[in-house]
Amino acid sequence: MRKQKLLAIICVATLVVAGAGTVHAEDNDAQAKAREALRKAMSETSNQPAAAPSAPATAPVRVVPAAAPAPVQPVPVPAVEVAPAPSKPQGLTPEQEEKLREAMRAEKARLDAADAAKMKQQQPAKPVVAVAPISKPEPKKVSVTAGKSSVNAQFILAPLPSSKEQKLHDLLELYKADKISPTEYHEQRAKILAE
Repeated sequence: MRKQKLLAIICVATLVVAGAGTVHAEDNDAQAKAREALRKAMSETSNQPAAAPSAPATAPVRVVPAAAPAPVQPVPVPAVEVAPAPSKPQGLTPEQEEKLREAMRAEKARLDAADAAKMKQQQPAKPVVAVAPISKPEPKKVSVTAGKSSVNAQFILAPLPSSKEQKLHDLLELYKADKISPTEYHEQRAKILAE
């Protein structure tokens, strides 16, 4: 408890000493004159009676019009003459026109063929998947013992009928080729399995 009181006293003493020891710079002439004028104005207002409020003294304000900006001169842009494009080649005979058209068609066909070859190269090659024939599972013989007697039962994993299997395969191929939506795929798959 003593330490806390001592610490509080030291803090207060430090603040008092720091506040009293602040250093102010000397006022310059303009600041001294302004302070004196303020003191005179305050003493005059305190001497006047409070019943008669006086209009605040306003110093006349001199309005100086702003200088008008210099007018902006538009910069002349040189005119550029553009010749209209001819709608029909001038000076060509009908035979020359036909040769020109044929050359353009041939060039277009060549460019189309080049584009098709580029597209073919850009498409990834589909991997070749070898499909082995599906062999039917052999029935498994299970010996079940119940009490004293032994029963041999055959459990056969029944594959889907080939028609269902084929329908599901075809449906999957349509889905992979993006010809049907995922919702349509699942609806049709449920119908096939329910058959």
